[in-house]
Amino acid sequence: MRVIITLTLLFFPLTLIGCSRGIPVTPVTGVVMLNGKPVEEATVTFIPENVSCRGASGGTNAAGHFALRTFAADKAGAMQGKFLVTVNKLEVTVSGGAPVFKQLMPEVYTKQETSPLRAEVKNGRNHFVLEMTTENKSDE
Repeated sequence: MRVIITLTLLFFPLTLIGCSRGIPVTPVTGVVMLNGKPVEEATVTFIPENVSCRGASGGTNAAGHFALRTFAADKAGAMQGKFLVTVNKLEVTVSGGAPVFKQLMPEVYTKQETSPLRAEVKNGRNHFVLEMTTENKSDE
């Protein structure tokens, strides 16, 4: 039996990065699309370009929709600023009693060093459509 699991912060230890207290968070929602289809059970991580701010993350539902929560402060939303965005979705199977993890998203979007996804959170409500494609998209 295969189990799809979303592991928040798998590759990103942002919980150690702090931000000034008193900076408000603003609502951030969005949708994740891969080749025009919604991606469910994925983790969306907003990594701040300004190291004095906290990152945020959220999981997607069956329609690919997400809502962010700020790390450490555990507040709904994200701080204002510019962010690099990663999307991860892992499939976990068991082989020989040990878990085996398989990344289901195109690798380029899963790492902060390679992800082309960017977002700027501004005052007020923010909604982002994160559109991704596979590298070898076949014509159907």
